Amino acid sequence: MNDRGFDQSGVKQSELDLSASKAHTERSTPKNVRYINYKLLSGVEFSGEPVVPKILREGQDELGGFFKVEELQGEDLADLLRDQSLGAKVKMEVVLHVVKQLQSIDQAGFVLFDRNADNIRIISMNKRISTRQMDIEDMYDKDTDAVYSLSQSKYEDMIQRLKKMGIDIWLPSVNRFAQNVCSLLNEPAPARAIISSYTDIRIMPTKKDVLGDFSDALSKAIEALHE
Repeated sequence: MNDRGFDQSGVKQSELDLSASKAHTERSTPKNVRYINYKLLSGVEFSGEPVVPKILREGQDELGGFFKVEELQGEDLADLLRDQSLGAKVKMEVVLHVVKQLQSIDQAGFVLFDRNADNIRIISMNKRISTRQMDIEDMYDKDTDAVYSLSQSKYEDMIQRLKKMGIDIWLPSVNRFAQNVCSLLNEPAPARAIISSYTDIRIMPTKKDVLGDFSDALSKAIEALHE
């Protein structure tokens, strides 16, 4: 077992408490887009679990509005990908889980632009993988055609360009996520090779349904690791 509580198969030795007895406080100011995005995504689930941390309480004090968000245990995806004691199969299965979680967010009508391994929290790997999307500061609501970000005009322009070219709006996000994951993985082919094909936006395998295509490619890579 390594110092993070995983055995060599990548299974957590004990379930982490999801009751969120601890919480951290954030200000619900107009500039805190995380508050808006957590609220919008609060009803989205994947594999029977919320995709973002729960807002436990909201209120007002002498400084203005605030909200308390559950303080989740576990580790960031970046730390897991750097862990040399875990095999490629374990890491790839977690990455696949995260991509499928993003697919559930897409199906709910939202697009996230700022995903990387540092803002994805792994809560548990005992019996099943459990993750949350953290620190969401750049998001697009497809139903209302609204961007929630401090860089609103930047993303609005990008979305319009992608729509005119008939390109999946998720493409830049998947490209960035693949670049980040690939930079942290120190694994041989086919695990690294599959992800590498999504790191160059000019030659990505598809410009349509990028999340679905990436998910299928990761599944094939995991199957190859079984052989």
